[in-house]
Parts: sequence; C-alpha cells; structure tokens
Amino acid sequence: MPIPVPPRAFPPPLCVCVSLIRKSARFGRSKGDKSMTETGTSERSAPGGVLTGWISRLDLALELDLTVDTLRRWEARRFGPPCVRAGRKVYYRRDAVQEWLQQQELPSPRRAGGRR
Repeated sequence: MPIPVPPRAFPPPLCVCVSLIRKSARFGRSKGDKSMTETGTSERSAPGGVLTGWISRLDLALELDLTVDTLRRWEARRFGPPCVRAGRKVYYRRDAVQEWLQQQELPSPRRAGGRR
C-alpha cells in the first residue's frame, strides 16, 4: 500500500526553484513548451519592439543546449558570440550569433591516403 504524501502548504525553498530553472536551461525545454514563437523571438518581446532581433542569455542557452553558466564563462574569457549588457540583463543579436556559429565551423578533416 503506498504511503500517502501530505500536500505542501508552502512554496518550495528558493534553492529548489533556482535548481529547477538551471535544469530546464541545461536540458532544454519540452516539446510542448511554447516559450519561443515560430519566428524564434521570445514572447516577452513584442513584435516591432526594442528587442526585436535580440535574444536573452537564457533563451540562447536553451537553443544551443548549453548552460547559462557556460555562456557567462565564455563572456568572461572573451569567447563566444558578442553580447550587450543592459543593466543586469545580457542580450545577443541573433545575426551575430549565427555569424559566430558559422565562424566555428571546421572544414572536414582529410583522410590519409594509405595503401589499398
């Protein structure tokens, strides 16, 4: 017989909420999650708004399947796509991210011509 679990009468501690956010940033969003529109911009930024063409650090981490901490570390080491700070927020220009990704593309390695 299963042991009944009492319902929580209070919200979980902040550290639990932060760890859940980090896990969602690390493992990406589920297929049913509609946090991004079909154009790829966040629903938080209205079409034609100031942030059109820009993506937040969390959204970029989700799209690249990286952690937010990795993007933060890249910024500190001056590696990764260029970003802009607006107070505490960090934004990336979508075009700059795509250009940076193209620059990271490596040519296919040549195979040594051995005997057949």
